Amino acid sequence: MTVGEAFLSAFLQVLFDRLASREFVELLRGRKLDEVLEKLKITLLMITAVLNDAEEKQFSSPAVEKWLHMAKDALYDAEDVLDELATDALQSKLEGESQNGKNPVRNRSFIPTSVNLFKEGIESKIKKIIDKLESISKQKDVLGLKDNVAGSLSEIKHRLPTTSLVEKSCVYGRDDDEKLIIEGLLRDEPSNAKVGVVPIVGMGGIGKTILAQLVYNNGRVEKRFALRIWVCVTDQFDVMRITKTLVESITSKTPEVNDLNLLQVSLRDKVVGHRFLLVLDDVWSKRNKGWDLLLNPLRAGAPGSKIIVTTRNADVASSIGTVPAHHLKGLSFEDCWSLFKSQAFEDRNIDAHPNLEVIGREIVKKCDGLPLAAKRLGVLLRTRVEEHEWRDILNKKIWDVPDDEREILQTLRLSYDHLPAHLKQCFAYCAIFPKDYEFKKDSLVLLWIAEGFVQQPKGNKRLEEAGGEYFQDLVSRSFFQQSSNDKSCFVMHDLMKDLAQFVSRDICFRLEDMLKDGNPCKVFEKARHSSYIRGKRDVLTKFEAFNGLECLRSFLPLDPMGKTGVSYLANKVPSDLLPKLRCLRVLSFNGYRITELPDSIGNLRHLRYLDLSHTAIKYLPESASTLYNLQALILLQCHSLSMLPTNMGNLTNLRHLCISETRLKMMPLQMHRLTSLQTLSHFVVGKNGGSGIGDLRNMSHLQGKLLMTGLQNVASFWDAAEAKLKDKHEIDELVFQWSNNFDDLTNDRVEEEVFDKINVRGHRVTRFPSFREVMQAYEQEHDETPSEQSGNLDDSRHGRIDTDVLEMLQPHNNIKQLVIKDYRGTRFPGWIGNASYSNIIRLKLSNCKKCKCLPSLGQLPSLKYLTIKGMEGIKMVGTEFYKDGCSSVVPFPSLETLKFENMLEWEVWSSSGLEDQEDFHHLQKIEIKDCPKLKKFSHHFPSLEKMSILQCQQLETLLTVPTLDDSTEQGGYFPCLLELSIRACPNLRELPNLFPSLAILDIDGCLELAALPRLPLIRELELMKCDEGVLQSVAKFTSLTYLHLSHISEIEFLPEGFFHHLTALEELQISHFCRLTTLSNEIGLQNLPYLKRLKISGCPRLEELPQKPAESCISDRVEGLEVPPSCILPRVRLSFYA
Repeated sequence: MTVGEAFLSAFLQVLFDRLASREFVELLRGRKLDEVLEKLKITLLMITAVLNDAEEKQFSSPAVEKWLHMAKDALYDAEDVLDELATDALQSKLEGESQNGKNPVRNRSFIPTSVNLFKEGIESKIKKIIDKLESISKQKDVLGLKDNVAGSLSEIKHRLPTTSLVEKSCVYGRDDDEKLIIEGLLRDEPSNAKVGVVPIVGMGGIGKTILAQLVYNNGRVEKRFALRIWVCVTDQFDVMRITKTLVESITSKTPEVNDLNLLQVSLRDKVVGHRFLLVLDDVWSKRNKGWDLLLNPLRAGAPGSKIIVTTRNADVASSIGTVPAHHLKGLSFEDCWSLFKSQAFEDRNIDAHPNLEVIGREIVKKCDGLPLAAKRLGVLLRTRVEEHEWRDILNKKIWDVPDDEREILQTLRLSYDHLPAHLKQCFAYCAIFPKDYEFKKDSLVLLWIAEGFVQQPKGNKRLEEAGGEYFQDLVSRSFFQQSSNDKSCFVMHDLMKDLAQFVSRDICFRLEDMLKDGNPCKVFEKARHSSYIRGKRDVLTKFEAFNGLECLRSFLPLDPMGKTGVSYLANKVPSDLLPKLRCLRVLSFNGYRITELPDSIGNLRHLRYLDLSHTAIKYLPESASTLYNLQALILLQCHSLSMLPTNMGNLTNLRHLCISETRLKMMPLQMHRLTSLQTLSHFVVGKNGGSGIGDLRNMSHLQGKLLMTGLQNVASFWDAAEAKLKDKHEIDELVFQWSNNFDDLTNDRVEEEVFDKINVRGHRVTRFPSFREVMQAYEQEHDETPSEQSGNLDDSRHGRIDTDVLEMLQPHNNIKQLVIKDYRGTRFPGWIGNASYSNIIRLKLSNCKKCKCLPSLGQLPSLKYLTIKGMEGIKMVGTEFYKDGCSSVVPFPSLETLKFENMLEWEVWSSSGLEDQEDFHHLQKIEIKDCPKLKKFSHHFPSLEKMSILQCQQLETLLTVPTLDDSTEQGGYFPCLLELSIRACPNLRELPNLFPSLAILDIDGCLELAALPRLPLIRELELMKCDEGVLQSVAKFTSLTYLHLSHISEIEFLPEGFFHHLTALEELQISHFCRLTTLSNEIGLQNLPYLKRLKISGCPRLEELPQKPAESCISDRVEGLEVPPSCILPRVRLSFYA
């Protein structure tokens, strides 16, 4: 494997791509800058030639390091000038189109008068940069920098190879890992491959080699494998060298031949018929021809032969492994401390140095579970006994330790050196994050794109996709790790964070680090990226460090632990800072309670990323519409935001517009010009003015979630058709929302007639209508309507239009989630529920109050989560819910969760009527809430695990069939039900005789229920506001561990022997028994051997608990006891009183 390119190579490539791009050339046509730009290219190439050599020598030569810093600075300046040039050209183009019409081809030659003045200024800047670059280039000869040096660094050349020998006394915390690997080696290979490959993956210094050595020298492994061979591979997968080493290891003789064929034949003859174990340590290359060549002779080995591969790259592991890779984690703190202590206090008594132990534990925390760091720092401190020496190491960065102890940095830097140039930039940028900072992939990728780190991919691949691949590559190489707190987030190991700071120390800084280290501001005057932690109240003095940082590109406040919440920022800060930071590409005021931005925001011509989420901003200044390079505008949860800039259509490079949870009443005009948009979280259809829904038509790149509100303002289905949602293949989540005001919809009959006509014409039965057919139906319907009815149609017109609009908003069948809210039609169009929408997983119909029937949702093959809420027009859920026409397809084949809520008129829920077919075969959870007229439902739920029924006042029974004597047969209707909650169902009289699997039951407010069913596995039971007859059923539940009885007000005493058989009970709560006076010995409360907690409350007349000899006194045995002070309870400890 070739070592990665120099850091600046990717930077230069971006400049070359910019200069050569067709868009750049087109924008600059007529500006007569060709000569000076060509000279800039030549000068850049002169710098490029020596970058690899300079990057290697910078670590040993301060002069070269300074030269690189100067080169970086000049290249940043060059990019800024080119960006300024392109921005001005784009502005001129847009202004030309605005003045001379909208045909961009016709207006390319339009150049405002100001351009000539600008040309002179920009040409002067470019010439100054060329002079600076030429001066820098001339110094390369003095520094001895060579052209086109290959990227194999001297440190890699001089790395010592590893061996199979291990010092077990220095190994801690790897017993479990060793056991897992050995079990895998001794297990027969499940695949057809004769040779199994077991990868061990982890970051540098994590202990992969040590683990492989432990396994290699294990006694069981020695007995299992006749041959054991160890090869240190390093960065070059040299088949010739590896094969030679294998032959030499087996024969103990150095092969005299250098012919690969002869070596491989020899190796095959040596391993044939023998079970061998081969360790390939430190592999960097993915599977290639060399790997396949190496395997050829090894396949002659006996079945069960294994290869252990250690690598830092998960992609390498997945390409060559025959089993899942073993990802090696860091050591626990105690194991890491033990390792450090064994090295630092080797010949000393740790108890004699208590202060050193305290400091040592802090040093181990810095190691963050990395055994290499713990060991090397322990060795470094072995001969140091002074407290100040230990504190000095504690406070040092890893690159500040003595040169002869830089193994930690060198090991980590090796991973960095192997990165391609574009990944080096992305990794180094992460130095602006504080330690333990959790970040999300998509957010970081947007920052990389804004900074220009993501190269334009070939073909149709999006920048965001390429950036996602960059991110995954860094995860695979162990630079990023998945957070243990939140699986959607990632973190950097503390020492990887130090490495990022090391390689970017001249261009990245964190405000806290600068203030803590006492570094003067001028040290960072050429810094490009910065971050800081938001405080509760940030005033102007905090930002004095940014004075003079005119080249800064990133201004990023962070709230790493999510604890700061809302922050207050002095009003003067934005207006004072922004004019000084004119090169910003990334700007965030996320989380600050600012109410406005200054007009100077429009002067940030380089700005690509603007995040104002969670601010109190009310509007964006009009000057923001001149941010022509803006790619991401993030305004999440700006609850006061009511207006976007009028000329927002100028932001033609905008790719992400996130405006969820704002108060926008309409979209600005000319939104149709934002054809690069990929994220549009919310589109508001305004009532008067603003962009109409048709402005979505050219946004063909939209993806993810789109919320469309204000659909009641769509004038006709023509407008809805203009949105062309069916052409937007990458949108996978849609929310359609109308107004919930139905006062004007008074004539339902006419609307139903219109639907009937459309249905008869075939538009909703077997196929979807074409656009022409719908228009014809719409026009014919108007022709057929008697003119004398026109006055009455005004009120029903809204519902009819909504129906047509929803018909035309039919999305592509890639959609995965769909929500329809406040829809005013009486029926749904045929596309909803059609089986062609095979990707829909989640669907919600909410407050569609005029609909009389549900669509045929049972035909959606992948639907898992279904919510139906506020459908006040629904009286019956019948066969149409399950199937369309004569379909015999099993309904709801994938449905797992079903919710009905606020269905005020719903009375009947029937089955599909299909013989020998289950309606809800995979349903696991059902919730029915606020359905006051529902009396019963007849279904078999073979997989149901959880059921919740709330406020169904007329529900009488859960029986699915007439009452049967054979309770086992009835139990078959809820065979898997584990949890059942029934609340506020006052007319419920009957439950099935048996719930064979039920573990948790909650009954509240079911006063007509006379008895409970058989519950052989019940563990937890809550009974509230029930008939006292239900209590008689409780005594037979011998498996109960938790019982709560409440609000059974008529009971004066519990039945005799009530607790005698509840011997498994661990917790008992009795509350609000207004007439209960005694819990005497006869009920058996004192005979509960496992009772740990007893709580009695709201029983004002209770005076007595069981009286027994001292050895069985409840107060001595129960851990938590809360009883009224009035109870007679001998030797009760007062601390238990309620």
